[in-house]
Amino acid sequence: MPYIIKETETTVPAMAYTNMRLIWGKLVAPKVVRVPTWLKMTMVPELMTFVEAEMLVFGGGQPARLSAPEIHIPSAQILAFHVLPPTQFEPDYDPNEPNRTMKPVSALCNIYRFDGKRRLSTLGDFVSVVQASKETYAGLYDVTISHPTVPGLKAITVPFVMLRADATAYIVQS
Repeated sequence: MPYIIKETETTVPAMAYTNMRLIWGKLVAPKVVRVPTWLKMTMVPELMTFVEAEMLVFGGGQPARLSAPEIHIPSAQILAFHVLPPTQFEPDYDPNEPNRTMKPVSALCNIYRFDGKRRLSTLGDFVSVVQASKETYAGLYDVTISHPTVPGLKAITVPFVMLRADATAYIVQS
């Protein structure tokens, strides 16, 4: 029986990155949720549901592509997440907030590379600011995403990505 969208739900084009899998399609979400930052909230479901979904499975020479009417992913397995363009993204911060800066970084998360800007406090160095953060997911802005293990895959650019903090290594740009 196919997933039926409820009156209280909507679908948003999105992409989720897991260990050796890349999933995209229409994410089913409550209408009251701000989807780009959903993983920061306390009401994240145990399973994220994608309809009209596609999946790339990595691990061999070329990724294997699968299509499915719906794919359900445990939220705990999501390493990175973003909505797909042309979905609009309004920044989740005040650009005039004092003592904040955008630091260019390359974030490596499993087999994926995210080149963008991390919003940080200017009151400490990069390591102390990142260590002090208690968020499970951290935001990265103005991001270009690539796949170093599969250089033939075209890079994509998005305004915002959520990255799982305990699965991300940072290369700080000068």
